[in-house]
Amino acid sequence: MITDGYSPYLPNSKIEKIILQGKYKGYDTDDLIVFATNPEKKMLAQIKKSITITKNDKDFEEIIQAAWNDFNKHLFKRDHDVIALITGPLSATDIMICHPSIVTKFLNTDFIV
Repeated sequence: MITDGYSPYLPNSKIEKIILQGKYKGYDTDDLIVFATNPEKKMLAQIKKSITITKNDKDFEEIIQAAWNDFNKHLFKRDHDVIALITGPLSATDIMICHPSIVTKFLNTDFIV
């Protein structure tokens, strides 16, 4: 959005708004909600440092349940919207080094609603 770019999960759509912690807006998959236009669509994303995809993993169960809840809500347009689980290869050390500077940068801008 800052660079007037596009999300790989919302191809050909310009990012217009980002919401962090969107539970208050009615979403269960609520870590990151990206709104895009042309055509209008959104990405609901749950973000985890790491995830274990197993039958007995409570975190994974909660993520899947939240995604299913959102998929079945009127807020979710099945023909346009996407749900994503974002996780990455960053180590805990890398996250601790990067995280404060990223948060400071974004808190000092007015693009987050």
